[in-house]
Amino acid sequence: MSEALPRPPIVHELKIWPTYFDAILRGDKTHEIRNADRDFRVGDTLRLNEFYPADERFSGRSIDVEVSYLTDESSPHGVPGRVLMSIRLKLPTYHEMVEAIVGLQKDIAERDAQIARLRAELDEHKECMGRKEVEALLATKLPCGHPEACAIMHDPQGARMSCGWCEEKKKLRIAQDIIRAEIGRSLTGIGGASVADMQKAVQ
Repeated sequence: MSEALPRPPIVHELKIWPTYFDAILRGDKTHEIRNADRDFRVGDTLRLNEFYPADERFSGRSIDVEVSYLTDESSPHGVPGRVLMSIRLKLPTYHEMVEAIVGLQKDIAERDAQIARLRAELDEHKECMGRKEVEALLATKLPCGHPEACAIMHDPQGARMSCGWCEEKKKLRIAQDIIRAEIGRSLTGIGGASVADMQKAVQ
Protein backbone atom coordinates (compact mmCIF):
# COMPACT_ATOMS: atom_id res chain seq x y z
CA MET A 1 0.00 0.00 0.00
CA SER A 2 1.44 3.39 -0.95
CA GLU A 3 2.08 6.07 1.63
CA ALA A 4 -0.82 8.50 2.04
CA LEU A 5 -0.05 12.09 1.23
CA PRO A 6 0.45 14.28 4.32
CA ARG A 7 -2.38 16.61 5.30
CA PRO A 8 -3.40 18.71 8.32
CA PRO A 9 -5.64 17.05 10.94
CA ILE A 10 -9.35 17.18 10.10
CA VAL A 11 -12.65 16.72 11.94
CA HIS A 12 -14.87 13.66 11.28
CA GLU A 13 -18.57 14.00 12.19
CA LEU A 14 -19.83 10.64 13.50
CA LYS A 15 -22.88 9.21 15.23
CA ILE A 16 -22.54 7.39 18.54
CA TRP A 17 -25.12 5.57 20.68
CA PRO A 18 -25.89 6.96 24.19
CA THR A 19 -24.30 4.01 26.05
CA TYR A 20 -20.96 4.52 24.31
CA PHE A 21 -21.22 8.32 24.54
CA ASP A 22 -21.53 8.17 28.34
CA ALA A 23 -18.72 5.61 28.61
CA ILE A 24 -16.36 7.96 26.74
CA LEU A 25 -17.48 10.90 28.85
CA ARG A 26 -16.68 8.94 32.04
CA GLY A 27 -13.28 7.94 30.67
CA ASP A 28 -14.14 4.22 30.61
CA LYS A 29 -14.07 3.87 26.82
CA THR A 30 -10.80 4.93 25.19
CA HIS A 31 -11.15 3.46 21.71
CA GLU A 32 -13.41 3.53 18.67
CA ILE A 33 -13.86 0.81 16.04
CA ARG A 34 -15.22 2.15 12.76
CA ASN A 35 -15.63 1.15 9.15
CA ALA A 36 -12.56 2.12 7.15
CA ASP A 37 -14.64 4.30 4.86
CA ARG A 38 -12.88 7.54 5.74
CA ASP A 39 -9.35 8.84 5.80
CA PHE A 40 -8.89 8.45 9.56
CA ARG A 41 -5.44 9.44 10.79
CA VAL A 42 -3.60 10.03 14.06
CA GLY A 43 -4.20 13.62 15.17
CA ASP A 44 -7.65 13.84 13.60
CA THR A 45 -10.66 14.82 15.68
CA LEU A 46 -13.76 12.63 15.96
CA ARG A 47 -16.83 14.71 16.72
CA LEU A 48 -19.13 12.14 18.29
CA ASN A 49 -22.79 13.17 18.13
CA GLU A 50 -25.09 11.25 20.48
CA PHE A 51 -27.77 9.45 18.45
CA TYR A 52 -30.83 7.44 19.51
CA PRO A 53 -31.18 4.65 16.92
CA ALA A 54 -34.70 3.62 18.02
CA ASP A 55 -36.04 7.14 17.43
CA GLU A 56 -33.54 8.00 14.68
CA ARG A 57 -32.78 11.35 16.28
CA PHE A 58 -29.84 13.24 17.72
CA SER A 59 -29.91 14.28 21.38
CA GLY A 60 -27.95 17.48 20.79
CA ARG A 61 -25.00 16.29 22.86
CA SER A 62 -21.58 15.92 21.26
CA ILE A 63 -17.97 15.50 22.36
CA ASP A 64 -14.67 15.89 20.55
CA VAL A 65 -11.97 13.24 20.90
CA GLU A 66 -8.53 13.07 19.31
CA VAL A 67 -7.16 9.97 17.58
CA SER A 68 -3.94 9.13 19.43
CA TYR A 69 -3.22 5.74 17.78
CA LEU A 70 -4.63 3.86 14.83
CA THR A 71 -4.62 0.25 13.64
CA ASP A 72 -6.05 -0.28 10.16
CA GLU A 73 -6.29 -3.21 7.76
CA SER A 74 -2.72 -2.65 6.58
CA SER A 75 -1.41 -3.46 10.08
CA PRO A 76 -0.36 -7.05 10.92
CA HIS A 77 -3.34 -7.49 13.25
CA GLY A 78 -5.73 -5.27 11.33
CA VAL A 79 -9.25 -6.34 10.36
CA PRO A 80 -10.26 -5.89 6.71
CA GLY A 81 -12.62 -2.97 6.26
CA ARG A 82 -12.28 -1.82 9.87
CA VAL A 83 -10.11 0.64 11.77
CA LEU A 84 -9.34 0.61 15.50
CA MET A 85 -8.53 4.01 17.00
CA SER A 86 -7.29 4.90 20.46
CA ILE A 87 -8.93 8.16 21.50
CA ARG A 88 -8.63 10.80 24.18
CA LEU A 89 -10.95 13.66 25.08
CA LYS A 90 -9.78 16.96 23.67
CA LEU A 91 -9.10 19.22 26.60
CA PRO A 92 -9.83 22.94 26.13
CA THR A 93 -7.70 25.49 27.92
CA TYR A 94 -8.79 26.51 31.40
CA HIS A 95 -9.92 29.95 30.23
CA GLU A 96 -11.86 28.46 27.30
CA MET A 97 -13.80 26.29 29.74
CA VAL A 98 -14.48 29.23 32.04
CA GLU A 99 -15.67 31.39 29.16
CA ALA A 100 -17.95 28.59 27.91
CA ILE A 101 -19.67 28.25 31.30
CA VAL A 102 -19.94 32.00 31.82
CA GLY A 103 -21.41 32.39 28.32
CA LEU A 104 -24.03 29.71 28.94
CA GLN A 105 -24.96 31.26 32.26
CA LYS A 106 -25.46 34.60 30.53
CA ASP A 107 -27.71 32.88 27.98
CA ILE A 108 -29.82 31.44 30.79
CA ALA A 109 -30.03 34.83 32.51
CA GLU A 110 -31.20 36.39 29.22
CA ARG A 111 -33.79 33.60 28.83
CA ASP A 112 -35.07 34.28 32.35
CA ALA A 113 -35.35 37.97 31.53
CA GLN A 114 -37.27 37.17 28.33
CA ILE A 115 -39.71 35.01 30.25
CA ALA A 116 -40.18 37.75 32.85
CA ARG A 117 -40.83 40.31 30.08
CA LEU A 118 -43.32 37.96 28.43
CA ARG A 119 -45.24 37.50 31.65
CA ALA A 120 -45.27 41.27 32.17
CA GLU A 121 -46.52 41.88 28.63
CA LEU A 122 -49.26 39.29 29.04
CA ASP A 123 -50.22 40.88 32.31
CA GLU A 124 -50.46 44.30 30.63
CA HIS A 125 -52.73 42.87 27.93
CA LYS A 126 -55.09 41.05 30.24
CA GLU A 127 -57.85 43.49 29.48
CA CYS A 128 -57.67 43.18 25.68
CA MET A 129 -57.00 39.43 25.64
CA GLY A 130 -59.31 38.57 28.45
CA ARG A 131 -58.10 37.69 31.93
CA LYS A 132 -59.20 34.06 31.67
CA GLU A 133 -57.25 33.44 28.45
CA VAL A 134 -54.04 34.86 29.92
CA GLU A 135 -54.39 32.99 33.18
CA ALA A 136 -55.02 29.77 31.25
CA LEU A 137 -51.86 30.35 29.18
CA LEU A 138 -49.73 30.83 32.28
CA ALA A 139 -51.39 27.95 34.11
CA THR A 140 -50.86 25.41 31.31
CA LYS A 141 -47.67 23.56 32.09
CA LEU A 142 -45.12 21.88 29.86
CA PRO A 143 -43.74 18.48 30.94
CA CYS A 144 -40.86 20.36 32.59
CA GLY A 145 -43.29 22.29 34.78
CA HIS A 146 -42.71 25.70 33.21
CA PRO A 147 -45.60 27.71 31.73
CA GLU A 148 -46.56 26.98 28.15
CA ALA A 149 -45.77 30.63 27.53
CA CYS A 150 -42.08 29.64 27.63
CA ALA A 151 -42.55 27.38 24.63
CA ILE A 152 -44.61 29.94 22.73
CA MET A 153 -41.86 32.48 23.25
CA HIS A 154 -39.21 29.94 22.17
CA ASP A 155 -41.13 28.89 19.06
CA PRO A 156 -43.99 31.23 18.14
CA GLN A 157 -45.11 28.94 15.31
CA GLY A 158 -45.73 26.14 17.80
CA ALA A 159 -43.85 23.61 15.66
CA ARG A 160 -41.74 22.48 18.60
CA MET A 161 -43.32 22.90 22.01
CA SER A 162 -40.10 22.86 24.00
CA CYS A 163 -39.18 25.12 26.87
CA GLY A 164 -36.48 27.60 25.89
CA TRP A 165 -35.32 27.97 29.49
CA CYS A 166 -34.84 24.20 29.83
CA GLU A 167 -32.96 24.03 26.53
CA GLU A 168 -30.36 26.50 27.81
CA LYS A 169 -30.22 24.81 31.21
CA LYS A 170 -29.55 21.47 29.49
CA LYS A 171 -26.66 22.97 27.51
CA LEU A 172 -25.08 24.26 30.70
CA ARG A 173 -25.49 20.90 32.45
CA ILE A 174 -23.89 19.02 29.54
CA ALA A 175 -20.98 21.48 29.41
CA GLN A 176 -20.42 21.18 33.15
CA ASP A 177 -20.48 17.34 32.98
CA ILE A 178 -17.85 17.31 30.25
CA ILE A 179 -15.68 19.89 31.95
CA ARG A 180 -15.83 18.12 35.33
CA ALA A 181 -14.78 14.84 33.70
CA GLU A 182 -11.92 16.44 31.79
CA ILE A 183 -10.62 18.54 34.68
CA GLY A 184 -10.87 15.68 37.17
CA ARG A 185 -8.79 13.46 34.93
CA SER A 186 -6.32 15.91 33.43
CA LEU A 187 -5.80 18.96 35.68
CA THR A 188 -4.56 18.44 39.23
CA GLY A 189 -5.69 20.88 41.85
CA ILE A 190 -8.55 22.28 39.74
CA GLY A 191 -11.03 19.39 39.82
CA GLY A 192 -12.85 20.74 42.87
CA ALA A 193 -13.22 24.28 41.58
CA SER A 194 -16.77 25.57 41.61
CA VAL A 195 -18.33 27.58 38.81
CA ALA A 196 -18.01 30.67 41.03
CA ASP A 197 -14.28 30.00 41.49
CA MET A 198 -13.86 29.60 37.74
CA GLN A 199 -15.67 32.88 37.11
CA LYS A 200 -13.38 34.71 39.55
CA ALA A 201 -10.35 33.36 37.72
CA VAL A 202 -11.13 35.41 34.60
CA GLN A 203 -12.35 38.57 36.30
